[in-house]
Amino acid sequence: MARLRTTMLLAATAALAATGLAGCGEEDAAPAAEPTAAASTSTSPSASTKAAPEPEDCQDVWGGRKLPRSYPGCLRNGELVKAAKLFCSSGQVIVTFDDRYYAVPGGPVNDVGTLKKSKQFQQASRSCSA
Repeated sequence: MARLRTTMLLAATAALAATGLAGCGEEDAAPAAEPTAAASTSTSPSASTKAAPEPEDCQDVWGGRKLPRSYPGCLRNGELVKAAKLFCSSGQVIVTFDDRYYAVPGGPVNDVGTLKKSKQFQQASRSCSA
């Protein structure tokens, strides 16, 4: 008998709670929709995903410092020069520019004069494809 009373009490409590929550849900439906819409409006694509970095001037990028880890290319006379990439068998990437420079993203820029004649670049290129 006590067990039956407990079961009935739990069922009644659950029914009241469901009725109460359903009523609250209907009253709050419109206001709840507004913050959701506002939140999705205020979230820009760059906030949820990282935007590609703005290209810098080619002279600044390849002027002797490290190549940025995320390198989309650079600007020459205001026009984008896309990154020329050599994909290595190891998964690494070598980026070249202007038949003179090469670098690994995040690594130092190497100015070798002419890539085709540079023993340093040829060795790096061979190691890349091995």
